[in-house]
Amino acid sequence: MAEKQHEEQPRRRGPGRPWHRGQSGNPAGRPPNKSSLTALLREQIEKVNPDDPEGRTWRELLALAVIRLAIEGNATELTLVWNRIDGPVPQTVEEDWRGLPLIQVNWGKRPDEDEPTESLPVPSGSAEKRTDGHT
Repeated sequence: MAEKQHEEQPRRRGPGRPWHRGQSGNPAGRPPNKSSLTALLREQIEKVNPDDPEGRTWRELLALAVIRLAIEGNATELTLVWNRIDGPVPQTVEEDWRGLPLIQVNWGKRPDEDEPTESLPVPSGSAEKRTDGHT
């Protein structure tokens, strides 16, 4: 009789795995967070500015303000505009013969002076494999 009770009990899936494959433990998903600052900003930025005679949204007015500051020469806003239009400029990294990145170091001179510079390899964070059996 003890064998029949054991057979009738549902099979446990193990700790942390109470659902079958393809079954969600939270089918409705995470509820939206209405109290975060980001959520409130997203909601407000789409509203029409009541003081604007042309009836533009706050998003449109912010875009115009960024463009005006960039035209006036504000470097931060100009960078923001360029990065939004074309994406950030890709950074190139020179490597030594081992594939490690090189860093340019100027010793005692300002970078705008025409002095030779020295490039030093920088470890990539992983230790080189040792041949004496130690890691």
